[in-house]
Amino acid sequence: MLLRLSCLVPYYDYALDLILDVESSHGDMFMEEQNELIKSTVEMLYGMIHAQYVLTSKGMAVMLDKYKNYDFGRWPKVYCSKQPCLLVG
Repeated sequence: MLLRLSCLVPYYDYALDLILDVESSHGDMFMEEQNELIKSTVEMLYGMIHAQYVLTSKGMAVMLDKYKNYDFGRWPKVYCSKQPCLLVG
């Protein structure tokens, strides 16, 4: 599933190593400018991985449990009867 992301994300291998907290031999060979790009790449890749996970059946089941347990809070408006919130976006 993550193979498609490697085509979209620059420095994919290094960014994935950073996310997984794996020692990488690539870290010393980048310049300061590239390190800033890699930092934003890591954030983008993490978001893409999370988005793909949430769309799986297991991810949806986890989100449903979180919704039912009010993990995202309750609507504060009186007319909403303190319904559970669902994160969007």
